[in-house]
Amino acid sequence: MTVRRVLVERRPVAVGRLDPVPTADISRDTETRAAMRRQLSAGAFTAGAGLAVLVGAPVLAAGFADVRWWVVLSVGVQPVWVLLAVRHLRHAEQAERAGP
Repeated sequence: MTVRRVLVERRPVAVGRLDPVPTADISRDTETRAAMRRQLSAGAFTAGAGLAVLVGAPVLAAGFADVRWWVVLSVGVQPVWVLLAVRHLRHAEQAERAGP
């Protein structure tokens, strides 16, 4: 097997092709910050709801002496996790598509 080397020359950037308006970076920075705020808002809601379920289910079950409540809550919490994940995914995708 022979080794074949290829020399790739990089073309210099044309002077006229540079972005002449420096404010374009500022608008991109603003868009990025707005997207980050939307993502943080969606994440904060999901984290708060997840924490409420994580803490609330045992507290709710502790109020009942019957063991069956623990089983019901154990099985009932799983669909809540799935719904929270689906909701977060949808809101995260909407936040990515939304403009500033």
